[in-house]
Amino acid sequence: MNELILISYHFPPAGGNSAPASIRLGKFAQYLPEFGWTPLVVSASRGNFDFLDDSLMFDHNTAVNRVRNYLGRFRGLDRIMSWLPAPGFLLPWTINAGLTASHLAKRKKVKLILASSPPSASFLAGYFAHKLTGLPLVLDYRDQWTLSPYRTGPRFYRIWDRWLEAQVLKYSRLVVASNTGRLAEHNEYWKISSPKAIVIPNGFDLKDFEGVRPDRSAGYDLRSEIVIRHMGAIYGARAATTRSLLNALNDYLTVRSDAPTIRVQFTGSVPNVLLMPHSAYSSKLILERQRRASYKEALALELGADVLLLLIGRHAQSNAETSSKVFEYIASGRPILVAGESQLLRKLTTGLDRVFFIGENPSQEAIADFFHWLNNHGKGDNCAQACSWYDKYLGCYNRRNIAHNLASHLDVL
Repeated sequence: MNELILISYHFPPAGGNSAPASIRLGKFAQYLPEFGWTPLVVSASRGNFDFLDDSLMFDHNTAVNRVRNYLGRFRGLDRIMSWLPAPGFLLPWTINAGLTASHLAKRKKVKLILASSPPSASFLAGYFAHKLTGLPLVLDYRDQWTLSPYRTGPRFYRIWDRWLEAQVLKYSRLVVASNTGRLAEHNEYWKISSPKAIVIPNGFDLKDFEGVRPDRSAGYDLRSEIVIRHMGAIYGARAATTRSLLNALNDYLTVRSDAPTIRVQFTGSVPNVLLMPHSAYSSKLILERQRRASYKEALALELGADVLLLLIGRHAQSNAETSSKVFEYIASGRPILVAGESQLLRKLTTGLDRVFFIGENPSQEAIADFFHWLNNHGKGDNCAQACSWYDKYLGCYNRRNIAHNLASHLDVL
């Protein structure tokens, strides 16, 4: 059995906005040992997470080394972080995590270091550990760093990011991207400056749905009320896409007296401005913010939705967006409404007729088409149908298969 050091600021039980990272890395920790690799995790301490979720799954035999970020959390931290050069307030954690990883490597028979980002602090900690130990460094890009469309701050920060990322890439042996679009962006931008790059996607574990019951009966009374649910944070360009959709729904409801009530429920971080509709909004459009939910609670909410909403913000790289939530949405069997446009997402859901793409700025005709489509697909699929489609078209996105794929690449380093 080989051992590797897995460095990630986010790891279970980090929930809320950190849940997608925790799920990906928790599944690596759960399944990699089956294929010859035991992770020794270096992560942030529980006190550094603003939402703890003990329903997030990973192998509890995994050795997790918690490194505290002594600057801690405070109100407005995320906003300030975006205006600081990397790694910003996470510099103390970066140094301590790198030292912790190097000490582990010297005590154990560790073969390599796998660092997962964002935040970029995880990559920098991996870089420090590599320089101290000489172990091969693998970079897992869940999202882009220099190329991130959501990076704010003065132009100097882009220059700084590029220089810093180039240093880390120079000393790494393998780059992992989360989808083919991100891989293409990375290869085009970095060209020969990057080592070999591969795709290890996000995915879904059907075992996660075992024992989960929907919080309500879905798809049975669509003529009187339709419950549309969005799970996860809304930020950046996704906020504009959300506003366009809400405005289009309102316009439709205002002129159609026979239309059902639309209840849009958001679970996760949502800009307050989206929940304060214009006074002219129809009384049939109800906007609600749900309390933050654990992973298992979120699955129950997904199963109980009449429609699941997926948002794609408009930016230069939007065609490479998929959202890790899409795999859960598909497995839930519920109808999926996609606001925004992504060629990669269209390709991923080809052949799944319970997905409706409504565009970035939907017209009244598009809204009418959506209601007509929902009349035909409102019941969605049952669990057996969803699993059958998933296995047939997305078998390579099974979390266990994903871990096997990653292990096979680590074997040859």
